[in-house]
Amino acid sequence: MFAPSNTYSSEKLLDLYGTYLIARLKADPAVASVHVSFEKSQVALNKANERQRSAGRSLMEAVAARNYAAFLLWQEVSQFQRAMLVHVHGKRETPLYVRYFAEGEPPFSTLSMPRRIEKVNVFEADLGTEPDAVGLKPWAPRLAEQRVALEKSIAAWQHAKVLHLQAQDAEVTERSNWLKTYRTVHAELVKLGVKRGTRDPGLGADGGAMAIRYPLAPVELRADAPRRNIVWLVAESWRWDLLEPGVMPATCRFAERAANFRGHYSAGNGTRMGMFGMFYGLYGAYWFPFLAEHRAPVLMERLAAERYDVECFTSAAFTYPEFDRTVFATVPADRLHEGTAVDRCVRDRENVDAILRSLDARDPSRPFFRFMFFETTHAPYEFPEACAIRRPYTGDVNYLTMDLRKDVGLMKNRYVNAAHYLDTQFARVLAYLEERGLLDSTIVVITGDHGEEFMEKGHWGHNNAFTEEQTRTPLVLWVPGRAPSVEARMTSHLDLPATVLGALGSTTPPDQYSLGIDLLGGGRRDFAVFFEWEHIGYADEEYKMSTCVRAYDFSRRGVWTKDDAPVADPSAFYESRRGNLLAVMEGLRRFRR
Repeated sequence: MFAPSNTYSSEKLLDLYGTYLIARLKADPAVASVHVSFEKSQVALNKANERQRSAGRSLMEAVAARNYAAFLLWQEVSQFQRAMLVHVHGKRETPLYVRYFAEGEPPFSTLSMPRRIEKVNVFEADLGTEPDAVGLKPWAPRLAEQRVALEKSIAAWQHAKVLHLQAQDAEVTERSNWLKTYRTVHAELVKLGVKRGTRDPGLGADGGAMAIRYPLAPVELRADAPRRNIVWLVAESWRWDLLEPGVMPATCRFAERAANFRGHYSAGNGTRMGMFGMFYGLYGAYWFPFLAEHRAPVLMERLAAERYDVECFTSAAFTYPEFDRTVFATVPADRLHEGTAVDRCVRDRENVDAILRSLDARDPSRPFFRFMFFETTHAPYEFPEACAIRRPYTGDVNYLTMDLRKDVGLMKNRYVNAAHYLDTQFARVLAYLEERGLLDSTIVVITGDHGEEFMEKGHWGHNNAFTEEQTRTPLVLWVPGRAPSVEARMTSHLDLPATVLGALGSTTPPDQYSLGIDLLGGGRRDFAVFFEWEHIGYADEEYKMSTCVRAYDFSRRGVWTKDDAPVADPSAFYESRRGNLLAVMEGLRRFRR
C-alpha cells in the first residue's frame, strides 16, 4: 500500500488511532459511546481504503512489469553486443570490435542503458548502409535476427512504461479520494470528543523527529571470554519449512549438530525489517531514526572495538535497503562486497568463492566476522538445472504473462529447487570451517531475512501480510561447546544480538540494548512482533494481531489465530493480551529520547 504521507502528517494520522487504541487497551469507560460511532464511521473509510489498496496493488504490478521489461531489454542489448563480437583465440579480433570498442573506451558492460542503446543504434545505422565496410557479412543473418528481437524488446519496454504511468495516475486519484474520506471521519470523531494525543513518531513510518537513546548502558565483554569468530549467513525469502532433508540435506546435517530453532520468527515480512531486527534486536519502527543518524548496532560497534577482521558480502546491494548506513555503518566501504553477475545463483556462488578466499588471506591473530546475504531464493528463484529436484517447474518466468493462480505450484517448485541450490552453497562454507578446524572457535548463524508465501493464505511473495509463511524462517545456531538441541519454543530475530553478545561474554543485561532475550541463557518469550512499512504484527502461541500504526489501513487490522484463521470475537484477545500489548507499546518508546 502506498501511504499518503506526503499529503497528511504522521502526527495527525497517529493521533486518531493512537488515542483510540490506548484508551481501548486501558478499558476506559469514557470511550464506550465513542467506540460505536468510531466503528460506524469507518465504513466509508474502509471502502476508500480498499480502492486505494487495489490501486496501489495495480501500481506495484505495473512497476514490476516495467522493471521486468527493462531487465529483458538489458538482456537483449547484451545479446546484441555478443552478436557483434567474435572471439578468436581468446581475443576480440574483428573489424567490428575495432570500430565500436576502441582501445581506451569503457567496457560495454559498464555503460548505462541509454548509452548502450545509443551505441547499438549507431551501429544499426552503419549496418543498414555499409555492412561490408566493417567486415560484417559473415555475421549479417545473426545480427539481423538479434536486431528484430531488440526492437521487440524496446517496444515492450515502452509499453510497460506507459502502463506504469497510467497506474500511477490512478493511484494518485484514489489516494486523494481516501484523504477526503479520512478528513470527514476525523471531523466526526472530534465532534464525539476524541482528543488528539501527544505526537508519537516512534510508531510512525517516518521517524524523522524521533531521537534515539541507545544503548541504555555500555555493552561490556568479560576480559577472560574467548573472542570467537562469527560467520553469519542470511538467505533471502527462506521460509522455515524448507529446512528438511529432502530439500537441504547438508544444512539439516549441520542443524543436527547445532541448536535448531523450529518456532523462529523474523522481525518483519521484508528484508529491511528482518535484517534490522536480527542485528539491533529492536522493533522495525526504530529503523527510520537509526537510518537518519547512520547508527550501527551495538553488536557491530563492539566487534569494531575488539578489532575483528570484518568483511561482508551480498548478492543484492548494501545501499538498498540502506544497510551501509545502518547495520554495517561501522564497516569500511572497501570491506562491503556486492556480487556483479547477472544471475542470482551465480552471484551467490561467486560470493562464496570470495568469502573463502578472504578467509585464506586473513590475519590469524585477529578474530573474524563474515556476513553473506544469499539471493538465490528470491523470485524468480534461480538455480542450475543440476539442482532441479522438483518438477515440473516454470521455465522462463515472465511477470507480464504469468497466471499466478495457475502457475503458483510451478513457481513453488522453482523455489524448492533454488533452496536445494542454496544448500550447496551453505555446505561449501560449513565444509571450509570444518576442514580447517575453525568450528571449534566460530559462532555460526544461519537464517532467513523473512519467509515467502505461495497463495497458502491468499498472497504470493512477501511484504504483504504477517502470515506464518511470510514471517517464519529457519534459525540454526552453532556455538562452540554447546550441546545439540531442537527448540520448539517461540523465538525471534530480535533475540540474536543478545544471544551472540552473550556467547562473546557480554555482562550487560540484554534489555539495555535490545528487546530480545539470550536464547542460550534460559529465557523465554511470550510473543513475537513484526513490522512492515506502516504495519505492526503481534503473535503468541494462540493469537495473531495486525494493525496499521499510521491509522489509514483499516483493512489490514484484525485478529487471527496463530495459524492465520479468522477469530470471530477479537474482544477475548484484547482482554487477555492487554498486558502484552502495553509491553509492545513500552518497547516502542524504550530507546527514544
